Amino acid sequence: MTFLNPGMLGALALIGIPILIHLLRKKRVVVVRWAAMEFLRLSQERQKRRLRIEEIVLLALRCLIVLCVVMAFVRPVLRSLGIPIPGVNARVYAVVVLDNSFSMGLKGSDGKTSFQRAQSAAQEILSHVLKPGDAASLVFLSNKPEEGIGAPSYDLRLVQRRVLGAKPSTRATDYLETAKTVSRLLKASKIPAKEVYWITDDQANAWESSKRESAKSFWKEFGGLARLTWVSVGTDAKERNNLAVEPPILANQLVTPQLSARLEAQIDNFSDKSYSDLLVNLIVEGKKVGTTKVNLTPNGSATARFLYRFSQPRTYTGRIELQNPEDIDHLVTDNSAPFAVPVREQLKVLLIDPH
Repeated sequence: MTFLNPGMLGALALIGIPILIHLLRKKRVVVVRWAAMEFLRLSQERQKRRLRIEEIVLLALRCLIVLCVVMAFVRPVLRSLGIPIPGVNARVYAVVVLDNSFSMGLKGSDGKTSFQRAQSAAQEILSHVLKPGDAASLVFLSNKPEEGIGAPSYDLRLVQRRVLGAKPSTRATDYLETAKTVSRLLKASKIPAKEVYWITDDQANAWESSKRESAKSFWKEFGGLARLTWVSVGTDAKERNNLAVEPPILANQLVTPQLSARLEAQIDNFSDKSYSDLLVNLIVEGKKVGTTKVNLTPNGSATARFLYRFSQPRTYTGRIELQNPEDIDHLVTDNSAPFAVPVREQLKVLLIDPH
């Protein structure tokens, strides 16, 4: 047995108080010889034994009360048997799964992104749900999950700082791959009471890999490793409309100042809403140099095409972006796509006469 607050064991000395009270209140018997009362002696002996038993029971109850109060503060945990003492004060190992995939950057009507709400939920769990003496790990959820804190940490403030310092990634969402990482951490821990707090925005495509037949046995085993608490921080379905600009393609790979370059970018519509005359801008070196319009059908795509002549031989940077991204959707990260174009002064051409 170990104790989460061993410093309180010194309070066990308080058990001496009821023992002292018992000794001070012990009656001193004065023997008075009286022939007329001799026939009552046997009855007095029986009553004296009964009173002695009652006093011992009362002393034991008083000591037990003091012991229970002290044990409530030191929080004992049985380890040799591998069984935690039932109750809310039992020591816990918690794995906090924080979704930092690309979709978590979507902003809701409250002005916060899904990732910001996930950070707040993780902070609430670490500061109010878990207690001093509990251990925690941190796993970032994506199709390539990362261990923010792998080994169980008893410094919950450290875990909170890691949560606050995290950023959304550009990766996809995959619940199965993340669950495999969590499973490995749970199996490695010797702490008997285990919990998992899964904080995500509930993307439907996150379950694609779990639809395989081989994944069913894994999820069945995973359900028996720990108690799982699912925390949903996603925006409402009506706020999940999203447009995305794919990375631009340079139609003519070799560009000179005398030759206009053609840049193309595919615009994807991930919603059931259609868009007409959607404005798309070409930005070169921080300046808008072109605008075109595209029409998007529900869950469809279109190509935005630009022609631009670069004036000098050097490498130019720019981007193709939606003109009013904030008015279209709140996942601003994919509303533009960058590019770089190397422009050469001249092209050397070797002509070979086959004759």
